[in-house]
Amino acid sequence: MICLFALTLSLISCGTQKRNEGLAELQRVQSTVHEMSVVVTVGANQPEFSRRLTDVLLKIGDIQQSEQQCAAKFPKNEHQAVEDTYRHLVRALDAYNQSKDFLAMSIRNSWTPLTVTTSLGRNGMTLSRRHFRAYKNSK
Repeated sequence: MICLFALTLSLISCGTQKRNEGLAELQRVQSTVHEMSVVVTVGANQPEFSRRLTDVLLKIGDIQQSEQQCAAKFPKNEHQAVEDTYRHLVRALDAYNQSKDFLAMSIRNSWTPLTVTTSLGRNGMTLSRRHFRAYKNSK
């Protein structure tokens, strides 16, 4: 998340009002996604984690529409940076969404490899690992 904030700040230079609006939208979406890392850090239980994830998704709204509107506010030479930022944010949201059961169990510190495999099934466990690796590698 710090990398995203740095990327957002690197986009700042003497810009136009439209560009500043785009930066504000990037910051809004990034800080909303960051709320999930706070939820993980404080150790929310599974129902709380699911509720907060739903709240985050609702707060962001249609992320594709947000990306299109945001990119339109930047000069063409900065569109790639905006797209990269949104791609990272979408991956983070996908990782949280696809692995909420796994995260909730690990947060409670009451899981073992056997309980995770039993609760998620082998396919769910593999999918969760794949999403976390993709998210971790995208940083």
